[in-house]
Amino acid sequence: MQKTQKLRYILFGALISLFLSTAVVPALAGSTSKQLMAYYNNIKIVLDGAVLTPKDGSGKVVEPFTVDGTTYLPVRALCEAIGKDVTWDAATQTVYVGKEDQTKPDTYLDRIQYNDYKTAWPTNTYYKINGTITDLTNTTYSNGILFSIETYDAVKDDNDKASTIVDYPLNGQYKTLNGKVVVPTATNIAGLKETSCNGADIAANVYFYADGRLIYTAKNVTPTMPFTYSLDLTGVNMLTVKMSWNNNSLYTAYIALTDCALYK
Repeated sequence: MQKTQKLRYILFGALISLFLSTAVVPALAGSTSKQLMAYYNNIKIVLDGAVLTPKDGSGKVVEPFTVDGTTYLPVRALCEAIGKDVTWDAATQTVYVGKEDQTKPDTYLDRIQYNDYKTAWPTNTYYKINGTITDLTNTTYSNGILFSIETYDAVKDDNDKASTIVDYPLNGQYKTLNGKVVVPTATNIAGLKETSCNGADIAANVYFYADGRLIYTAKNVTPTMPFTYSLDLTGVNMLTVKMSWNNNSLYTAYIALTDCALYK
């Protein structure tokens, strides 16, 4: 088989692509069709030093190709690899890269890969909310981060065994973080066996640090009182979140950060 395969395609509708050289999306007017000559030559995509295998929404590998000397890349695979949402509006034949509505978040904190996870107690754990949590007011949340904090000694606030610390590299990209602190009473999360959370008397404490400097504290958040916060993260490279709880009982506490919306 020749290395270069010359195939003739008829592309109907909008040609959804990105230029490798100019990053421009070409537009085809109306609902016209155009006959093009496409070349497949085992084109590789390397993103930040790592080879990217582009796939469509169903997981099928999508190969880049060349038309008239311009290389076209699959927009969804490429944008999702760099953390951008992609949506397709068939009614208007429009590809939206990033957010469609400027009032919506640019991303969420739970989508950012944490840089470091610190806990002095090995049974303390960290989950993405892949499912739902519910608080005592019967409000359900379906995104965010859940922290499981366990201790076998009577604890006080800021005791290392009763706290978990996570670092998120923001690299100065965001200006605002809005979200909630929730103490759930029920969970339905992949990988978490417990469905009911003990201790309606738990009071959660959350500390936010910007490049090592304490910028905000939410203290004594209870299951009946989810707490809403808004942080100024202008110029912040590393966001550190410390979760702890106030209680002298000997059981596991669950604390969640939900709706953690980041804005540029």
